[in-house]
Amino acid sequence: MSVNENFQNFFRDLTQTAHAKGQKVGRAEGRMEGQSALLSHQLARRFGPLDDATQSRLMSANPRQMKQWAERVLTAARLEDVFKSRH
Repeated sequence: MSVNENFQNFFRDLTQTAHAKGQKVGRAEGRMEGQSALLSHQLARRFGPLDDATQSRLMSANPRQMKQWAERVLTAARLEDVFKSRH
């Protein structure tokens, strides 16, 4: 195999790996955006319109936070209770 063929194979493999990784990251980001949108809708239905700070908080949440908040929305008496830190 020539140096050129080795380079082409290396570049092809690298491109395929990067593409697969990009798809995986894109799917994860899409899931988080979907979860954020759903929780935002649930919160607004239960507690009324959400302010910009709450919307921003939802958009920047990590998966663990999103799960906690999604569970709390079921029993929270107030919007603040959803986001309250529990130690």
